[in-house]
Amino acid sequence: MSTVMDDELHSRDKNWQAKLCDLEGCLHQLQEAQKCTGEVLSQSSDFLFIQNYLNVEARVRQAANVTIPALPPQESSNAKQLRSVLRTDAFHAEMSLLLECLHSMMNPLDLTFNPATAHPSLLLSSDLKTVKQCPGVKSNTTGDQSERFSTATQVMCTEGFSTGVHMWAVEVGPGCMWSVGVCYKSIPRKGDHSRLGHNTSSWKVQWKSKKLTACYDSANVAIGEGLVVPPKKVEVTLDYEGGTIAFHSSGQGGRKQHLYTFSAVFKDIVYPAFGIHSTSEESWITILSGI
Repeated sequence: MSTVMDDELHSRDKNWQAKLCDLEGCLHQLQEAQKCTGEVLSQSSDFLFIQNYLNVEARVRQAANVTIPALPPQESSNAKQLRSVLRTDAFHAEMSLLLECLHSMMNPLDLTFNPATAHPSLLLSSDLKTVKQCPGVKSNTTGDQSERFSTATQVMCTEGFSTGVHMWAVEVGPGCMWSVGVCYKSIPRKGDHSRLGHNTSSWKVQWKSKKLTACYDSANVAIGEGLVVPPKKVEVTLDYEGGTIAFHSSGQGGRKQHLYTFSAVFKDIVYPAFGIHSTSEESWITILSGI
């Protein structure tokens, strides 16, 4: 009888040890994937970002889909501790979000300006990718006038987002004073409070009068300290569930510089939005289809 019990205990012990090894392996895999993803997202160079992304994408995808091994009904204290560390659902959700963020950065959105929202002084290109300000020239925009900005020279995109992580980029003309941001559809269309960043329905980063500022609800924050020339390319990353809007400039050699990050609790569909505050020939904004 004693031998049978000893054999049973020995068998259970071996089973537990094997399960613990499996759990430790999963933990190591997830932690390594998280570390690799963090390193990729911190890259300031476009070339290194793409190169490192290609190296780790398969590992991150595998980690996001890893299956945590099942355990016998009676868990040991070690097993309970390991499963607590893994936080299975939360960890998988985090890895999936990181993967989604990587994917969005590798595949910028194909956005277009919404003609129905464009101020009458703004001219849009035929592909709805470029906007410039031409006072006194009849706009080529059409649509419901109630959607159109009538005070601020602004335009929204047709595409909006209510979930997920999304990234887009624009190029701005060398002589352009601009605003780049996001807004709800409920943003006012006329009056001083229709300007991006001057209400509770929009957030923006602005280059104007040789100053770079971030603005929400009319509260301006000076950013880009030491910036001598305006950014030529601005990238925006929206994390809807995470409640952040991050702005980066991209300069020579593809090096990125963090400009500002807003924190918010989004309550409605968010639309990319833009403003032009100068009228020179070089005052334009173009939505880029790739990094």
